Amino acid sequence: MGRTVIRADGVEEDTLEDKDGDTKVQVEESSDEDKIRFDTAGTERMIITDAGLVGIGTSSPISELDVAGKISITSENSTPSQPADGKGYLYTKSDGKLYWRSYDLSETDLTAGGSSGISHDGSTADGVLTYKDADEATVESNMTFDGNTLTVSGNVSSNYVAILDNDQSSAGHVLKLLTDGNGSGSRILEMEDGDGDVVFRARADGRFGFGPDGVSSMGAGTFVVGIDNSSHTADIAISQRLQHLGDSNTYLDFPAADQVQIVVGGVDMLHITEDDSQDKIVFNEGGADVDFIIESPNETKALYLHAGNEVLHINHGESNFQTKIHNTNDLALTVNSTGVVLNDDGHATNDFRVESDNNDHMLFVDAGADKVGINDNDPISELSVAGKISITAESSTPSAPADGHGWLYTKSDGKIYWQSNDVSETDLTATGSGGSSSESNVTSTLTYDNAAFDLGTSTYTAKDTVISALAIAANKTITGVSFEIPAAWTLNSGTASGEMQIKIGDVWYKPQYYTESYGYISESGYWLKNHTTGIYGFVGSRQSSTSSGVAVTVKVKGVTNDTSNSGGYLTAGSIKITIYYT
Repeated sequence: MGRTVIRADGVEEDTLEDKDGDTKVQVEESSDEDKIRFDTAGTERMIITDAGLVGIGTSSPISELDVAGKISITSENSTPSQPADGKGYLYTKSDGKLYWRSYDLSETDLTAGGSSGISHDGSTADGVLTYKDADEATVESNMTFDGNTLTVSGNVSSNYVAILDNDQSSAGHVLKLLTDGNGSGSRILEMEDGDGDVVFRARADGRFGFGPDGVSSMGAGTFVVGIDNSSHTADIAISQRLQHLGDSNTYLDFPAADQVQIVVGGVDMLHITEDDSQDKIVFNEGGADVDFIIESPNETKALYLHAGNEVLHINHGESNFQTKIHNTNDLALTVNSTGVVLNDDGHATNDFRVESDNNDHMLFVDAGADKVGINDNDPISELSVAGKISITAESSTPSAPADGHGWLYTKSDGKIYWQSNDVSETDLTATGSGGSSSESNVTSTLTYDNAAFDLGTSTYTAKDTVISALAIAANKTITGVSFEIPAAWTLNSGTASGEMQIKIGDVWYKPQYYTESYGYISESGYWLKNHTTGIYGFVGSRQSSTSSGVAVTVKVKGVTNDTSNSGGYLTAGSIKITIYYT
């Protein structure tokens, strides 16, 4: 084993040390210190102060024996005899427990529970520890333990009555509170102010209350804040983020000063910013495929931004939800179940204007003047057009309108016509004294003998039908006849051909078909079709009516070009005839 050899020349008056000087006993480390220090391997291990206090592991002992560290008892003993008054034994026995025995206290198992206890009697002059059979411990009346409740009190300013300090730098836990309760009736931690108000409470059911109002309303939620103080700046102050538990990309964030952000599933749903240039509220700032929907009591999509389709809908469900746009002149636009109304309140200054690329009054409604202008910013009539008017669809002759109304239209002949309640159809393009026409629709109510349509013969004699509605007034010159079949004539069976003739006065007019010069019209399964499929006029010469006028006679007859058919007859159809005259 190692040994230390002390030679005669190795002893000084204040130090006893080994050869390398790191293990030594010093009696005066500094001038007139009056302390004995014990060092090993370069570290001071024990000191005896000038007051007779012994410190092990500490250089500043505060009692006769001050050990900075654990104390080991390595020898088991039997129960010792009772010591003299003022003395006591601390020992362990073969059962591994730690015992204390003094003059006043019999052998006590310090590791056991029960009613035994240790108390420091602060009433003695020097505060010596005393021990007694009691379940109460008191330290200077500031800390009491009655066997169940530990009370620590103090009277300090700018400091703390109790400090728990764990010097462990890794997993250095400080305080743990336990209870066997798990409901709202078990309070794990409670804080009370000088007025007796509970300002914080943590319950065993996992709920927390902050402030007197929050504590009294803890049933309202898990984390309830209710601070009864109008001068506070905030009930809850968060440094940056409030996150949904277990959902790291869903949170309320304060990314910078004067900014609030709501992120759900990693999508920036709402971002509010206040700055010196322009304050703004942005929905879906990242431009993700996020629909924006506002509901009303009866409409689930009163306002609906369909992000994927890049479409903004109003009243998407087409309920009775109304849309109204106001300006300084009352209602500018109304959309409801009755339609779309501009200037719903009839305000004289709510003009309506549509611009084009080169015209800022392409369509203009002068609300104050009750006039409409097209390419006209100052209409002088109910409808004022600064430019040409085109009619791009051909019409047939309409029925006469009600009194005070009229039609302006064009037909297949390219002419422009006017008809009113008082004026029959008038060709506005005719020369001379003016022109007019007379027309009628003749349907399957034509008088004819069905037996005459026997297709087994080559000809038949049809009954002439006089159409009085097509009567031409006296002293008119007939300039033409147009012919239309709005509904094709059909027959019950077979393949037929037919002939149509119109007699005006003593002249018969025959329809002309594009495949034939005139006369017989042949179509499989049909008799005569709409004029747009080929019939474009009548062969005939101009003639004049008599001084008393003439009536128009229509004659139809059918022939067969298929001798295999034993018979057939016409079933339905309509004929539309227009006679032109001047």
